[in-house]
Amino acid sequence: MKRTLVAFAMLVSALWPGTAQAAQPAGRVALIGVPGLQWSDLGPDATPNLWRLAGQSAVGSLSVRTVGKVTCPYDGWLTVSAGVRSSVGYGCGLPPTPEPSGAGAVVPGYDYLFRVARQRNSGALGEAVHAAGACTLAVGPGAALALADRRGAVDVYTPSPANLPDLPADAFTRCPVAAVDVDDLIRPYLAGGRLSGAEDALGPDRRARALRDADAAVGAVLAALPPDTRVLLAGLSDHGDTPHLRVAMMRGADVAGRFLGAASTHREDVTILPDVTATVLTAAGVPVPDTVIGVPWRAGGRTGGVGAARDELAGADRAGQTIRNLSGVFFTSVAVLQVAFYLVAFLLMRRRRGTGAIRVAALALAALPVSTYLVNLLPWRHAGAPALALTGGHRRQQVLVVEDLVLGGVPGAGPAP
Repeated sequence: MKRTLVAFAMLVSALWPGTAQAAQPAGRVALIGVPGLQWSDLGPDATPNLWRLAGQSAVGSLSVRTVGKVTCPYDGWLTVSAGVRSSVGYGCGLPPTPEPSGAGAVVPGYDYLFRVARQRNSGALGEAVHAAGACTLAVGPGAALALADRRGAVDVYTPSPANLPDLPADAFTRCPVAAVDVDDLIRPYLAGGRLSGAEDALGPDRRARALRDADAAVGAVLAALPPDTRVLLAGLSDHGDTPHLRVAMMRGADVAGRFLGAASTHREDVTILPDVTATVLTAAGVPVPDTVIGVPWRAGGRTGGVGAARDELAGADRAGQTIRNLSGVFFTSVAVLQVAFYLVAFLLMRRRRGTGAIRVAALALAALPVSTYLVNLLPWRHAGAPALALTGGHRRQQVLVVEDLVLGGVPGAGPAP
């Protein structure tokens, strides 16, 4: 009996979440942030390095929602630093340029985040790495913001991927936690240091050029990393005034060809920004502070290949955009129909007329929420016009539910005798 209780206690202690997640075996991890990157951007010809990385990785969608409607690069990198949804509190733009300090750098005005912006969790990632006795390597301003400790400092710093040859030969070997800011895609969307807000500010040709530059930078980073590095890639922010699902990848022979999700979303193909913090620390073998709300990424089911995964994940973003655009009209229409139904039903019932029609109309209204679930059994998001396919499919499912109830002989559903 005693042995049984001990075994049970050990099992509970292993499964039950404590105040801080246990350390994993030490490893090497590099986070590559490409703000603004979507799955619809990727292709074997347009982005060969990103496409190759996707083939070596588990892949999923990243929800970059932080505090506001859209997430700028500053807020995205700051959320990675804090492990909770964070915002700097003023205009949406890029992180500040770090000031050199020996081999490393310091984020200028870092104490503003504590004194004014009230972002008390800022620096959680860098502080945890330093507490574990490891060093941090940042490439670019966003990476420095993500890996800075509570003093705003990183141990090794270089301004951009173009400056990678300037790093000491053993930099990535000596520092097990690295982050790289690839801002080639997001920078053209800036006006006066802030995001312009226009979703299509660049146009297809300029965005394609920016994508090629970002892809080349990612290729240079991958070539510089030691082969045993766990590579995480994330499209850390939005690029306009419309929120989108962004790219998430985790390279590793043990996860390649699978979808990428997390327990935080209860999905095998969607993660959230705070999960990036927990994933970096777990991959490096560093205990995750209990203030971090994210959980490590995990591989899910098979994707069926990079092309199929890209189409599925890009379709999920299109579906989200379609639902977001239609939701206001849908709920307004439901409210208007409900009021109209109650008014007409009240008048007809006072005159003891049309009770059969009232029953059918009541069923039609009751079928509205049911049909919103049933329509997702149809492949409407892969249609050429997903909004029309969703609307038509929803209406058809509503009609089928009503027909089934009326013709199926549900008591009280048919016309009055």
